[in-house]
Amino acid sequence: MILIYEPEKKRIILNMRNYVKEILEEFERDNEDDLIKRVKTPANNNLFRIRKESEASYLSDQKMSSFILQQPKFYFLAKCGRPDILLAVSFLTTRVKKPDLDDWKKVD
Repeated sequence: MILIYEPEKKRIILNMRNYVKEILEEFERDNEDDLIKRVKTPANNNLFRIRKESEASYLSDQKMSSFILQQPKFYFLAKCGRPDILLAVSFLTTRVKKPDLDDWKKVD
């Protein structure tokens, strides 16, 4: 995290680009070609929808591990520099016990 203080312009600049790049490099993405998606908000209409256990497709052990390990990093990013993603990140941290494919797509 880089903080730049510019008192003459009465502003503080917070730069977390390297941190975001690190998260993206570590996260096992399904489609590497579509690395950056443009969305209006990460908290879309499907965020709080959860399938019944009988209908859900659960993650492989490898994807589950990646999902769980990235949640604290996403939370730190949301709390320190990206409050716009905090709602989605906070909800997804509640899904670490048994994440499914839908949760994976929400993170992706």
